[in-house]
Amino acid sequence: MAKMFGLLRLPIAILPIAMLLMAACGDSFFKEERICKVKGYSYRYRGETRIEENLPETVEFTLVTSRFGKHFKIDANGLFPEHDNPDIRLDKAMGTSVEPIYIYDQTDKDKFRTVTSLVLNLVSGDVRLFHHRWIPPNEWRDSDMYMFTGDCRKK
Repeated sequence: MAKMFGLLRLPIAILPIAMLLMAACGDSFFKEERICKVKGYSYRYRGETRIEENLPETVEFTLVTSRFGKHFKIDANGLFPEHDNPDIRLDKAMGTSVEPIYIYDQTDKDKFRTVTSLVLNLVSGDVRLFHHRWIPPNEWRDSDMYMFTGDCRKK
């Protein structure tokens, strides 16, 4: 009996070490890399002037997510700078286990509302990147908006 009790203590003793290791590694502990290809549009205004962007027809990038993490990382050579925001977090209330939603939705002191999101369907690979910065309800001056859709495949 004492020998069996000793064996039970071993997994319990390892648990704090495993938790510490997961905390130290953070989101990279169970990271998953995907290659994504998307198409979409982008509108950017400075004042009342539309800034024309020379976007490729198809954008390819690497998306890194973590199975238990709250963040993601996009390597798209600066095409989606608004998605490089550490405040974009996984929202478990909005998303599901099949389709996680990462979102940032804030209004700043100048009354600009910013909504930036990434939605990834883990079964089909469908991905949607969205960003909109504007003064509600419909002020388009100095605003940004883009929407890209496509698919992601595991590396």
